[in-house]
Amino acid sequence: PYLREAMVVEVCDASGRLQTKGGDGERVKVDHPKEKSAKTGNAAPWPELVREVKGLAIKHRGIDVGEVDVLLGVSVCTGTTRSLLGYIEKEWSSEVNYVPLQASLRRDPSLVAATAAGKEVEQVDADGEKGAYTR
Repeated sequence: PYLREAMVVEVCDASGRLQTKGGDGERVKVDHPKEKSAKTGNAAPWPELVREVKGLAIKHRGIDVGEVDVLLGVSVCTGTTRSLLGYIEKEWSSEVNYVPLQASLRRDPSLVAATAAGKEVEQVDADGEKGAYTR
């Protein structure tokens, strides 16, 4: 019931954060802040960030995520709109939410089920390239 589509915008571990900057997808490594403040937004020191994410997982979702070594910073899909040309475009939240790596899915479960049944599936990657995948 908690499955939501999201786009990974940063990856965090104890050594720092790897974020994408700009539209070209350039990756920049950023250190964790020493303390949480209004200036750093929702960025927090690593131990505090892990404690907060683990607490939210167990308190609000009843999920014990265990030891957290990697967090994914994600923008959640908030909806879709239809462009003037008729394409459906996804809209993403500007807020970054943190999810433990072990609590995420790497593939769309509906695509996995379709390919297991031997059906041809068309998927569009981040660059807009289409590919047909069969199993």
